[in-house]
Amino acid sequence: MVGNIPEQQRYNFLRILMRIICTAGLSDGVFNVEFKMTARGPKLIEINGRMGGMYLRKWIRRLHGVDLAMCEFMISCDIKPFVPKFQPYERLMGVMLLPSIHSHLVNDSHFRERIQGLKDNGEVLLHMSQEDQIKVGEYEMPYGHFDVSGTSPDVCREKLLALCNELGIDCDTYKVSNFVRYFRY
Repeated sequence: MVGNIPEQQRYNFLRILMRIICTAGLSDGVFNVEFKMTARGPKLIEINGRMGGMYLRKWIRRLHGVDLAMCEFMISCDIKPFVPKFQPYERLMGVMLLPSIHSHLVNDSHFRERIQGLKDNGEVLLHMSQEDQIKVGEYEMPYGHFDVSGTSPDVCREKLLALCNELGIDCDTYKVSNFVRYFRY
């Protein structure tokens, strides 16, 4: 699912994307393709013959009405899934909760109660790992992903920054403002 970019840019992006996927020999399935938008256009980061991980399935289902796991299953059964084409009415923006930085928060009962209350009230989306004790290693696996929704990137950015400051997610070693200033679409 391509982010909210101008229609002509989206068309060009999808055309390039399809050419790359076909050149890589991929034809049927759900693929995880990551790009970075630069001043010179999109730059390919990676392409995988699998569904994207962690929070992506929930985000895509919420924003686009498509369950990628169900699409993958249907394709494996030689059934073409219906994929609606409409623009999302909301935006999502979030940050990771990392063991090396946020373990003191995740292990705090007040933090867990507050964040669960925000989730229950529909103020945040929260995708937490099922593991209680995640070890910090060379390649750190996040505890989870903390997200907000809004009508525009600016609204999301403002909400996310306020909540991350309130909850202590934003800190000297994890400056949320440094991440979200690049989120434009």
